[in-house]
Amino acid sequence: MLESPLVVLLGKWFVVTAVFLVSAAVTPKVRVGSWVKAVLAAVVFGLVALLLGWLLKLVFGALLFLPAILTFGLGFLLVPVLVNMVLLWLTDALMGDGLRIQGLWTKLVMAVALSVAFALLFH
Repeated sequence: MLESPLVVLLGKWFVVTAVFLVSAAVTPKVRVGSWVKAVLAAVVFGLVALLLGWLLKLVFGALLFLPAILTFGLGFLLVPVLVNMVLLWLTDALMGDGLRIQGLWTKLVMAVALSVAFALLFH
């Protein structure tokens, strides 16, 4: 089924916003100012992904090439998670008080949630 690029873009913004809001509701290590700031953070996440996502995928793919070959390709499952972790870190840094994500493990869980959601919904 062919989907419009606008529908995919809005769907990804919705998924990222939902992950931000659910994470803020579940753990005290994630703080979101309001739902408007969560949407703005999703837009910032998308822009950072647009500008740097390809470069991060290339770097992490090259770094994990040998481990991925040795694990029969399973190492490549880490690439989207690592990319999303870096994108979350950059989004957190750019958003100021609008979005706060404390801790490496929190970013890891959020990155896994984003990677799984994107894999299930958009691939």
